[in-house]
Amino acid sequence: MPNPIPAQRTTRKPTGKPPWPFVILAGKEKSGKTWLLAEFTGASYLGRKFWFELGEDGEADRYGALPEADFEIVEHNGSYRDLLDGLRWAVAQPRETGKPNLIIFDSATILWDLLTDEQQALSNRRAKFRASKGRGQFDPDKAYTITSEQWNAAKKRWKDVIDLFKRHDGPVVATTRFEKVMVVDDGGNPTKDTQWKVKAEKNLPYEGDVIVEMPEFRMAYITGARSVPPIPDMKPGEHKHIPDFTLDGLMRLLNVVGEGQTQPRAIVRPNAAAYLDEYDEEMRRAAEAEEARESFENAEPRPAAPANRHLPDAAIVGQEINAAYGWNGAPDEKRQKLKEVANRYGRSILDLTPYTSPQGAQMTASEAVDKLLAIVAALEAEATKPADAQPEEPTPAESEPAEWPEVAKPPTDPHPAKVAEDARQERYAANSPKEKQLALLVAELDFQAEVFKETRDTWLMELLAQERKESPRDIPLEALKTYIREKRALVIDALRDAGRATVADRYAGEGTKAPINVAAMLRDAEEEGAHEPQAQAANAG
Repeated sequence: MPNPIPAQRTTRKPTGKPPWPFVILAGKEKSGKTWLLAEFTGASYLGRKFWFELGEDGEADRYGALPEADFEIVEHNGSYRDLLDGLRWAVAQPRETGKPNLIIFDSATILWDLLTDEQQALSNRRAKFRASKGRGQFDPDKAYTITSEQWNAAKKRWKDVIDLFKRHDGPVVATTRFEKVMVVDDGGNPTKDTQWKVKAEKNLPYEGDVIVEMPEFRMAYITGARSVPPIPDMKPGEHKHIPDFTLDGLMRLLNVVGEGQTQPRAIVRPNAAAYLDEYDEEMRRAAEAEEARESFENAEPRPAAPANRHLPDAAIVGQEINAAYGWNGAPDEKRQKLKEVANRYGRSILDLTPYTSPQGAQMTASEAVDKLLAIVAALEAEATKPADAQPEEPTPAESEPAEWPEVAKPPTDPHPAKVAEDARQERYAANSPKEKQLALLVAELDFQAEVFKETRDTWLMELLAQERKESPRDIPLEALKTYIREKRALVIDALRDAGRATVADRYAGEGTKAPINVAAMLRDAEEEGAHEPQAQAANAG
C-alpha cells in the first residue's frame, strides 16, 4: 500500500537579519566587568535598561555614579521564583520610542550556585527525614548526595532563565566569574596544567551568541561569536583581543545597531510532551479496537438492523449538544464543549442525526452545532469588547435565534443539561485507558504517603513544585510513573522497619512496573501473611 501524501507545508526565505545578541561577559575579580555594564547603559539607541543583581554586594548602586550610567535596578527577594518573575516582567515590557530594552544579569555564576544550594538543602532535608524514621543518623554538617533527578530539576530551572534571555527582543548581557582551574585527563585524574573557565552551568557557553573573557583588568578577548559577516581578522578558535573594549563597540562590531538591522529570535523548541498526547491517543485507539473486537466475537446473532443502524441515538446526541451549550462557564469553554461533541461523532454522522431544540425547532444535529457555535462566537466577541465601545447592531449571523435558551445569566442551580454532561463525562472518563492508569497511579501514591503517615499533597510536594502543578491529575503520566518508581525503595525500607515484611516483599516483587494494582498487591500480601504462622508452626513440629 503506498504511503499517504504528507500535508502541505509552509516555507519561507531567510531574512539574513540576526537577533539582538545574548552576551556572556566572563571576568576574574576586579577585571572591570561592572564598569563596562554601567558604561553601556548610556548608549543612545537603547530604551529602558533593567539591571538584575544577585549576590554582587550592591555594585549596581556604586556604578550608578558614572556620568553615562542610565539604568533601573529590578528589585527581588533573592529567591529563584521571585527572580524568574522579575525577568518575565522585564521581557514583557514594551519598547518605548521604538528602542530595544537592555537586560543586564549580574551574575549567572551566583544563579547557578543558588540552584545548586536549593538541591543541597533538599538532599539534607531528605536525609533528616530518613533519620527521623530510624534509618541512619543525620549529620547537620554533612552535604548529602544530590541525586541525578535533582540535578535535572536544577538544570530545568536554569533553562527557564536562559529561555527568557533568548526570548527578549533586545540585548542581554550576563556576567560570570572567570577562574583558573586544574585540567583533568580522560581518566578524571588531575594534571599539573591549568585553564581559564567560565564558572556557571557547563552548557552556558553554548547558549550565548558572544563570549567575552577578561582574565586581567580591562583586557578583553572575544573567544566565540555568531556573526555574519565574521568579526574582522578573527580566525576560528582564536582568542581575539579587542583593545579599548566596550559593549557599545561590540554591538557595532556585530552590525546590530541601527533601525531594521535585527529581528526577534526565531526559536522552535523540541516538544517532547507532544509524544505523550500521541501515546495516549494510540492507547485509546488500541483500547477501542480491542473493545470492538471483543464485542464482535461475543455478539449473538441478531435480526437485520434498519438501514440507519450506524446512527447514534438522536435523544442522546441532543442531550450532549444541549449540555455543551448550557455549560455553566465562559464562552470559550462552551465553544470547546461543542467542538468536542462535533469531533466525537463527526460531521457526516451529525448531518444525518435529527435534532429538536428545547423550543421544538427541527434541524439536523450538525446545523444545531453550527448555530450554537455562532452564538458562542458572538458572546466571546462581546466579552472582549472594550468597556467604552459603542454598541453595534447585531448581524443575523451574530444574533441569537429566538428558539434557543438565554445564557447570559446562567441559573444558580446546575443546568439539567450540565448534570447530564457531568454524568456522561464521568462515564466516558472512567473507561478511558488514561484515566484507568491515572487512578492506579494515584492509588499507589496514596499508599506510599500512608506508609510515611503523610498526606498525598505533602508526599507529592517536590513533584508538584517541579512541574508547577496543583494536582496529580495535571502532571504528565510519565512524570508520575518516574516519581513513584524513585520513591519505592524508601517505601519498601519503611515497610520492613515497621514489621510489614510480607507487604514489603510483595511490593518489591512488582519491580519497575508502573502502574500496579496496589489493592490487589495488598490483598495478596495479607493472604500470604495469614498463612505464615501456620507454616512456621508446621515447620517447628
